[in-house]
Amino acid sequence: MSDRDPELTCNVDGCNAWKQNGFENCYHHKGVSDDGSSHKNNDNAVSHGLYQSKETFLANAKDHHKDTYYALHESLCSDYEAKFGDLPTHIKKKLADIALDMVRVDMGDEYEAKNAADPEAPLTEMDTQMGESGPWEKEVTSKVETIKTNINRETRLALKDIGLYNSPESQKADSMADIAQLWEEDLRS
Repeated sequence: MSDRDPELTCNVDGCNAWKQNGFENCYHHKGVSDDGSSHKNNDNAVSHGLYQSKETFLANAKDHHKDTYYALHESLCSDYEAKFGDLPTHIKKKLADIALDMVRVDMGDEYEAKNAADPEAPLTEMDTQMGESGPWEKEVTSKVETIKTNINRETRLALKDIGLYNSPESQKADSMADIAQLWEEDLRS
């Protein structure tokens, strides 16, 4: 039998590990439901939501996140149709993924604001470490910021591939082409 305080250890029978970050269970068991099993689309182990599947997001997200997701998806689809006409099913699915990624970034912002070690510096957060004497906290760089940066980069590239993202460089190139075309027309007249 362990001399660890039962209030601070995992609730799963036979596990004596420390509870993790406010969960009732340890790191290895934090996704387990009260009945001892892990159910499809549960969000028991979710902290920031950036790795959730679309199905888990739709099953568990707050209403304002779902509303934002549906509004972004509708807006992206409308933009595509206005620019290219018909909206193929595979593009519609890709736009749904992009909308979800955009909402994930918002969720990351909310998580950082809520968990920041210093509200003036949301790029750091408190991380619970486990030691022999029990859990303790230290200030660390937010992992969420790196994830958000990766999501933003992938979203930008996906929108560019689909033809809905005009980078400043491509806008400048289009403007230069328009000017060149006007000069050419002026020289011909």
